[in-house]
Amino acid sequence: MVDVTDQGLTCASCNTAITQLPFQPRPGQDVYCRDCHRNQQSFRSGGGSGGSRYQGGGAQHMPRPLKDVSHLNIKCAGCGTAITQLPFDPDPSRDIYCRDCFRSNRDR
Repeated sequence: MVDVTDQGLTCASCNTAITQLPFQPRPGQDVYCRDCHRNQQSFRSGGGSGGSRYQGGGAQHMPRPLKDVSHLNIKCAGCGTAITQLPFDPDPSRDIYCRDCFRSNRDR
């Protein structure tokens, strides 16, 4: 482990002070505390019981926080419902679906 206490690093997600890392961080690189790193790994691997070395098989994870996007006036590409919250930053070049339309499209 690398002692980074003197660098004054904080977790990019929860702002917890970071004193040790398993690598030397590059300038401008986001770093995460152990818990936030595990949550990100869980989301990237699809969660569930995939057995990732960080999950321990079937670990519970927290859902991503929702962002208020009501000021963007986004409509669902499937049903036209107004979308006011998303767990990600919307890409204007891609269709955005409400939860119900997304689930019905995913199950096909």
